[in-house]
Amino acid sequence: MQSSIGLAAELHFASCLPELNYDAGLGTGYLFGGDLTADRLVPENGILELRRPEINTSSLDILKAEDHRYDWWIARLERCSRILGLES
Repeated sequence: MQSSIGLAAELHFASCLPELNYDAGLGTGYLFGGDLTADRLVPENGILELRRPEINTSSLDILKAEDHRYDWWIARLERCSRILGLES
């Protein structure tokens, strides 16, 4: 699942394919209770509009991850980096 920011990037990548004959799984934006953009990217009649999302700065504080969740994700990224040999 992605916010509209991640979905817009995924939609852009999908639109670069010469042919797309299957579902891309990009209709998950409505599953969140909120979004980081003023105009949430959700499908209408099965179609997503390719557009650049605008960040709604007032939603950044509202949707900010709690400290323990943030710490969990940072630790996970560090573990994955070590496993993949990507640590600097």
